[in-house]
Amino acid sequence: MRASLFIAVDVGNSSLGIACYDLESMAAPLPEPIWQNQFLYGQLDNPGWWEEIVTRIGVAPVDWFIASVNRPRDAWLAETIKQGRPTDRWHLLRREDLDIEVEVSEPQTVGIDRLAAAVAVNQLRSEKRPAIVIDSGSAVTIDLVNADGCFCGGAILPGHRMAASALARQTDLLPEVKVAPSPPPVLGRSTSEAIASGVYWGTLGAVLEIVRRVRTHHGADAEIFLTGGGIAWRDELPGDVTCHPDLVLTGIALAAGHLLRQAHRDDR
Repeated sequence: MRASLFIAVDVGNSSLGIACYDLESMAAPLPEPIWQNQFLYGQLDNPGWWEEIVTRIGVAPVDWFIASVNRPRDAWLAETIKQGRPTDRWHLLRREDLDIEVEVSEPQTVGIDRLAAAVAVNQLRSEKRPAIVIDSGSAVTIDLVNADGCFCGGAILPGHRMAASALARQTDLLPEVKVAPSPPPVLGRSTSEAIASGVYWGTLGAVLEIVRRVRTHHGADAEIFLTGGGIAWRDELPGDVTCHPDLVLTGIALAAGHLLRQAHRDDR
């Protein structure tokens, strides 16, 4: 008999998102986690993070569903689960596990995180209206889900941390600056402030232009969904904007729920 609790994991390039769900209480339109955590990879050097997760899960075996854009990290996580909880089941999600049509030239290369977010947005967007999904993390992705619910591709650009790091690494005198999620002054009065301004407002300007062009060519009524660190941009974006900090984890949970219900039927 399979347990009703399961774990969804978003393996990103700079952090690990983990959430626990109960299959028996998957509410519509989106499931709510029983608990969740976000760990920067530097935090994972301390074994306390794993002890905290194991304590929260309890002793009964559970299923883990992982969506990963970082192969070394998902291999490390698989080994951690195997060593620490050998009776648990581990599933690395594939594109075929997600309930969404993908209309791009190379579907197999699309990041599973982008598709998971689109799966969640399909539960939230208005019927017969397209949606633009903006996810700000290590990179910023801006994707279109059309009115029929198909993932149609999008744009990828460096996130704040990546852009600031590139400036420092590829110049002699520019320092590496930590760009806060809140808006900096447009006119920086020091080199660090000028970098923070350029990275923050330059990234936002690119997002605004891409959104404008997507709406021009693919639907002026497209709703906007923000997730990740881009939540701070809400007031800068035009039209209908919905903020949801965990679209990727939610999409993973939706896929996991479908797979577990199928497994339960097969067990009977």
